[in-house]
Amino acid sequence: MAHPLSVLKPNSSLRRLFLASSPRVMKLFSLLSAASCALAASCPCQPASKRGILYTDARSGNSFEEQCPECSWSSNWQSTPNGMVGQRPSFQYIPMLRDLNVTHTGSWQADAQAAIAAGSQVLFSFNEPDIHNTSAGSNLPVSTAVDQHAIYMHPFVGKALIGSPAVSSQADAGYGLHWLAGFISQCSQNPACHFDFCSVHWYGLTGQDEMLFQHLESAHALCGEKPIWLTEVGLRKEHDEDPDPTDLDKCKFISSIMARLEGLTYLATYAFFMGRNPGEPVLPDTGKSFGKAYASGNPNLCA
Repeated sequence: MAHPLSVLKPNSSLRRLFLASSPRVMKLFSLLSAASCALAASCPCQPASKRGILYTDARSGNSFEEQCPECSWSSNWQSTPNGMVGQRPSFQYIPMLRDLNVTHTGSWQADAQAAIAAGSQVLFSFNEPDIHNTSAGSNLPVSTAVDQHAIYMHPFVGKALIGSPAVSSQADAGYGLHWLAGFISQCSQNPACHFDFCSVHWYGLTGQDEMLFQHLESAHALCGEKPIWLTEVGLRKEHDEDPDPTDLDKCKFISSIMARLEGLTYLATYAFFMGRNPGEPVLPDTGKSFGKAYASGNPNLCA
């Protein structure tokens, strides 16, 4: 199903009216697009709505999905759902090829195929290949990432939407969007390298909301007509010795950005990353206001 903007002339009054309309219009189109794809088995589609669930424990993931009617997808930095089932027909699990460790590459082909057979229509590529000094990053030179992305993702072109490697929001040379720019350039020279959307992350300090949207605009300019997936977004602390962002900080942050994220026509999805420390839950704790705000979409729950 074509995006509605694609059939409107660039400077037409109808196009301007569409862009100025309520985010509900985009939500309705997403639902109609997902429904049309469900009727066409050969059509891999983005999720029915933008909001996603990041989890490490499937019990928590399943519980949170029950409380988040607008959540339509989940991912766990792995290639199998490990018990995350999804209660609604439109809900999909998205597998990830996290890095080139044989633990992940050895079963990737079988796991990705199984996920597609079970209803997944999207595949995630490497996680933060631009990050070298943490266990979270896959630490890959651009040339290696292009070659290996082509090897592991090309068999699924046309069977699922394929994301670019998901980059961090670090602004230094060689990181973040700088790394992604190199990937896009080198990928265009490899006939087997294909991606349907650009995956980006963003972490910032309390009060830096506008920097998130500047980051997304830069990613959009870099990726051209391809959609942007904000597959991790959250708050961080500036220094290790600083206190963690509070529940209220997180709640105000979520409440201030969700409506704007929903309204960005080029943004396909987003997922709030809830935990920054070992042992801290990655999912929103629905006993806290930030979890309730994310699950419900209600900006008036911060206390």
